[in-house]
Amino acid sequence: MEKNKNITKWLLPDFNQTLYEIQLPSKKREWMDCNNSHAYGCLPLVVANGFGWEILNPVSFDATWNGSLSPGGDSIKFNFHSETEEEKNFTNANHISSHFGNGIVTFSCLNFIIRTTKDHNIFLKGPTNHFKHGAHALEAIMESDWLPYPFTLNWKITAPNTLVKFEKGEPLACIFPFPRNYLESFEAVEVLGDKDSEFNKQHRSWAQKRGQMNGKQHLLYTKGLLKPENKTVFEDHQKYIMGCPFAKK
Repeated sequence: MEKNKNITKWLLPDFNQTLYEIQLPSKKREWMDCNNSHAYGCLPLVVANGFGWEILNPVSFDATWNGSLSPGGDSIKFNFHSETEEEKNFTNANHISSHFGNGIVTFSCLNFIIRTTKDHNIFLKGPTNHFKHGAHALEAIMESDWLPYPFTLNWKITAPNTLVKFEKGEPLACIFPFPRNYLESFEAVEVLGDKDSEFNKQHRSWAQKRGQMNGKQHLLYTKGLLKPENKTVFEDHQKYIMGCPFAKK
């Protein structure tokens, strides 16, 4: 595997620290702990939980949108629960505000820039498999190999007069790099499957085996079984994906 790629959290020199921490995500989710942790049997979900890096919320607060589409003003009522003087100064400077209007909460003053290897972008998305009642994270793609400016994080409150809670330390966003023009490099085609093909034989073998497993169908994918009838395993099967933590230099 190539090791010549990097992602850098470039701290702005005019700030000595940031209130927005970045961490590797946990594979655990509170909602997945319910029902005897049944959801953890879905390996694709568990793998996605650990993908990328999470940006954490710096201060607890709740927000209520009055339905106005206009930016600024009092269209969103914020109630901050600052625990330190640093957090109070942060919120008093309007670093969490209704900048765009239309019920959008903007988190600004990220005093770092995410830089990536040449010809790579950053996908800035909502925290994976996390849910928040009344709000949804907005997503963006940035050319992170040249952009000399921090981005903002944005959440859309989805209904007026709904109290939305943001807890300190919870993930606000997930970031991960990908090659520029990667999507455009694919040719998208639709074909009618050949019932006598080897691939269709594999599909039918899977379908038959799933029907015999009495609720344990997930084990076929968890074990990476390419051919269940003879227990052939796909050699590059991934049971987890995890990046490396940001190391100070």
